[in-house]
Order: sequence, then structure tokens, then C-alpha cells
Amino acid sequence: MTHLRNADIGPVPHNVDPDMSRFLMQVQRLLRLGVANGSLKAREQSTVLNSFGDIIVDGSLTVTGVVLVPSLSAVGHISSATLSTSGDAAFGNDPADTVRIQAGSAALPALTRSGAPGTGLWFPADDVAAVSSAGVERIRWTLTLTSVTGDLAVSGGAAVDGAVTADSVAAAGAVTADTVSTSGNVSVGGVLAVPAGSAAAPSVTRTGDDNTGVLFPADDVVAVAVGGAEIMRWTGTGVAITGTLATTGQITAPSIQVSGAVVAESFTSTGSVTVGDASIDTITVQAGSAALPSVIPAGDENTGLWFPSADTVAVSVGGVETLRVSAAGTTVSQGSIGYGAGSGGTVTQTTSKATGVTLNKTCGEITMDAAMLAGATAVSFTLTNSTIGATDVPVLTIKSGATVGSYLASISAVSAGSATITLRNLTAAPLSEAVVLSFAIMRAVAA
Repeated sequence: MTHLRNADIGPVPHNVDPDMSRFLMQVQRLLRLGVANGSLKAREQSTVLNSFGDIIVDGSLTVTGVVLVPSLSAVGHISSATLSTSGDAAFGNDPADTVRIQAGSAALPALTRSGAPGTGLWFPADDVAAVSSAGVERIRWTLTLTSVTGDLAVSGGAAVDGAVTADSVAAAGAVTADTVSTSGNVSVGGVLAVPAGSAAAPSVTRTGDDNTGVLFPADDVVAVAVGGAEIMRWTGTGVAITGTLATTGQITAPSIQVSGAVVAESFTSTGSVTVGDASIDTITVQAGSAALPSVIPAGDENTGLWFPSADTVAVSVGGVETLRVSAAGTTVSQGSIGYGAGSGGTVTQTTSKATGVTLNKTCGEITMDAAMLAGATAVSFTLTNSTIGATDVPVLTIKSGATVGSYLASISAVSAGSATITLRNLTAAPLSEAVVLSFAIMRAVAA
């Protein structure tokens, strides 16, 4: 090893090996060119310092040409056009000591591997570092951005305080960054962690459109924003949509809540459907037909509601229209209008034909007492019924139990919750029969 100090330089000994002899003669030549303040300086631009052993410099080494050594250690500064070593290079003994190199370029980086001048580290500008491979910039670091030209592949995880920009990103572990931007694919074997974001600045966005994308308003909540406004939110209980939900396909969900309109070819929900919070919000469906109604129960495609024309609603059953409602009125095409099973009931009068009865059903039967009713005489009793409105019209008829043509049954008075029923014996003779009356309540209004 050669240890250079001012006092170390003297005549070249005769007992050193030829390589060392050549090196010492070269050093002597350099020192004759100028030694000052413990520094070794070579001032001729064409000078090359080439050693077959190691060099230790206590002061500074300045060479305007090339330094070629197996290893190099300097306490001070080293300045040269090119520095090449096949071993270690140690500079200074203070954290403030630095290695200063030229800025370089993508084609000729400042710090390279021997034999590969186009691959290495260079410095495009202040506070900017870059790596080139084969003369092409591959990675650039700034204060806020890590930019990759080509694909970014990480065998483990990647954590970046600023932004990551690459043609594609692949990581076997987790990727954490303020911003990840790629024109290709992102493949992460672990977790791609992004900030929560907001409607104005979503976490996952398209390049050049910072206010449209995906955000995470809270734990277990995902949302989508467009133009800085949230339009859709997913939670553990359902999906909430602000605006119009339009699809050319089918919508199927346990429950759906939309603050605007819903437009779809098919709309299926196994739970509740809430659309909007104002009268102008709507569910918009196709017109449909008798064979294929627009609004149907699940699994029964030919029974439901449809819309034959403007201001008209129709009902189909089994593919056949049964009811149509329009401004002109209601038309029953098939079957009849009436009350279904469970709407009616029965009651039996006791003591006399004037005893009141109670039956809280919209329709039913009243069996009157069999007491004698004198000829050409009428008897009245009260039907108490909570389903009767003050403006309703009860309909009454004799069903059975009476001599045909012998009686006249009528409603003689109506009030909220009750009606008065009158039965008249039209014959001159007394009759003792348990007359059965049928009634039904028709809804009506006075205005």
C-alpha cells in the first residue's frame, strides 16, 4: 500500500518491485509539478495517476486527468476528470465530507460502473437525481415525485412519501404513496394503500382529472365522486346514489336508495326501494305491454303494471289486460271488481229484528232474528261498522231466508262508523223469517 505524505517522497529505492518503482517515479513527477499544504496535485491536463497498489491521501488529491487505482482513501478532497477504482473508495472522516461529481446526462451519467458509461446516476437539476440505463433515463427523484420510465417492479413493499409515476407498477408486497400514477397496469401482491380522499380530491383518479374518482369517507365505506361531487356511496347496508341511476342492463339488490331518478331495462330488489326525497324524483321504466308489463313481481313476467299511452295505467294478469285507468275513467276488461278473501265477515241478530249488530268489515252478511214482522210494516236496526266513512255508500241486498218478493231492504241513514238498515214487509200478512242480508261498502267522497 502506498501512503502519500510530503515527507514520504524521496529517491526511488532499488529494491522495490518494477510496478511499485514505476508508480513512485510517477508520483515524484507529479510532486515536482507542485505540492502545497499537504496536497498532491497533478496540473497537466493529460496526466494520468495509475497505481497497481492502494493510495492513501492525508490531504487533497487534485488530478486534471484520470485516477486509476485498486482502492483509494482520502481524508480531504479528491478532484479529477474521472475516478476509477477496482476496490474501495473512502473519502474523509467527517459527515460533512462529500464526493462532488459533474451533473452528467442520461447518455453519460456522472456516476457509472466501469465499462458501462451509459448506465448510472446523474443530476438533471438542483434537488433532482436520476438513474439511466443504456443511455435512457429510467427513474427520477424530486422533492415530491418518484417518476419511473417503463415498469416499476418491487419484490417486497414500497413506501413513498410523495408521488409514484410509472408505465406500470408491480409489487409483491404493499405499496404506500401519496400518489400513484401509471399509464399501464398496477399489480400489487399485498395492499395498495391510499389516503381517504374527499369528494373534491378523490384517492384514486384518472390522470389529469383530479376531482373524479374513488374515495373512502369512513371505515367500511366506499364512494365515487364526479366533478368534485359525490354521486354514489357503498356501505355495509346498501348503496346510496345522488342523481339519476341509468343502466341498459338489470339492477338487482337487497335494497336501493336513490336521491334522483332510476332508469333501467330491468330493476329487481328483494328489499325496499327508496327513490328521491321530493315529488319530482321518479323511477322511470319502459311502457311495457299486456304480455310483458313494465313493473312485475319476481318470477312472473306477464303479470303487473304497464303504460299503454300517456296518462294511462293498465294491469295485466297472465298476459291479459284486466284493468285500465285513465283520465276518462276506469275500465275493467276481465273479471270483476270486488273485495278479496278476508275482507268480509258474518254476524247474527238476537232478541228482535230491531236489535243492533256490530261487524267491522267492508263487506259481509247479517242474519236477522226470526221474530214476526207485521204486514205492511217496517223495522230498522243499526249496523255498527268502523270501516264506514261519513261519505261512503253501503250497498245492501236480501241474500236468502225470505219469501221472494215479500221484503224491501234498504240503507236509510249513514254516518262515520255506522249505518241504519230498514226492512219492510211488503205483504199484508205477518212474516216470521230469519232474513239474511248482504252488504258491501263503496268508498265515496262528497267533493
